[in-house]
Amino acid sequence: MKVTYFDTYVILELKHVEGGLHVDNKTALLVLEVQQGLFDKEKFRLFKEEALLKNIRKLIDRAHEEGAMVIYLQHSDEDSGFIKGTKEWEIHPYIQPIEKDYVIENHTPNAFYKTKLHDLLTREDIKYLVITGVQTEGSIDTTCRQAFSLGYHNILAKDAHTTFDTIPLTAQQIIDHHHRIMASWFAELISSEDIEFF
Repeated sequence: MKVTYFDTYVILELKHVEGGLHVDNKTALLVLEVQQGLFDKEKFRLFKEEALLKNIRKLIDRAHEEGAMVIYLQHSDEDSGFIKGTKEWEIHPYIQPIEKDYVIENHTPNAFYKTKLHDLLTREDIKYLVITGVQTEGSIDTTCRQAFSLGYHNILAKDAHTTFDTIPLTAQQIIDHHHRIMASWFAELISSEDIEFF
């Protein structure tokens, strides 16, 4: 499998065309940090992880069918156990990227910070972002806020992101809290079943 990877400082001049140039497509699907190390049952238990994978998979398939760009953010950070090249660092096999997808390595919860994500989206004239992944209070929250500040129209797939139970808040409480915040300013909340790419 060949996947286009972008490191922190290099972006390749590529434009993917499948069945013609989709010049009217202004939407990209972001899949944030859905990596195998987060699915280690001995260490972690993501809230509704099976539903997360199922809903992201549906969105990826729909994006491919409708000609939308799919971009994976892959977190690299030795301190948190996501060491580049290890099994834990790899994207979950159920939602593996295909050749026409993009994978961008990131080192903080902000998908835009010291990456070329914004450059790629600008080059492809992307205006709308469908945001999915892990974790709700980390990369999802931070990336939604940054994307909003950069002028993107965000759609948060409300059943395609998740987190862990914590003390004192459960994962569901964290998700509900962030939904209220995101909906007030930073993103539209839409179920994955109702999201279309245009």
